[in-house]
Amino acid sequence: MLDERRNTADSLQTRVHTLLDDAAEEWLAKSLKVIFGTVGNFESEDRRFGIVEPTAKDRQVYNQLNNVAAYFAVMKGWPTAAGLVQHYVDGSGKPVEVEPQQMMNDIPAFRKDVDGTLENDVRKRGDGPFTTEWSSTAPNPADGDRSA
Repeated sequence: MLDERRNTADSLQTRVHTLLDDAAEEWLAKSLKVIFGTVGNFESEDRRFGIVEPTAKDRQVYNQLNNVAAYFAVMKGWPTAAGLVQHYVDGSGKPVEVEPQQMMNDIPAFRKDVDGTLENDVRKRGDGPFTTEWSSTAPNPADGDRSA
């Protein structure tokens, strides 16, 4: 009887963890579209800062995004993403430098876009300064977390 109860408890614990993981992933997917954009629109919206006093909802979102930064850093092991969310929340407006090579290593969709731009455009030009039409990389849902 004790083994049966342990098995039941283990089964319930597994189901609860699965439900919590799914809920956290769904919440993140819905809540972070403003920051990171969507597949169809990867540009985040313009934000004017310090125009009005923050509301209770603003404070709630601020606290949620702080939690997201902690989740990214601790649970996902994404220190760069956590730092970028925290920078966004801090609202300083200061420039942020991100290492392109790290992005190439970590984000398959970015690497594909850079490789495509190099192959189909840049390498066909002569030596010297250049610009390209490419301005952003949309996340690829098929990459799962790596594209997020």
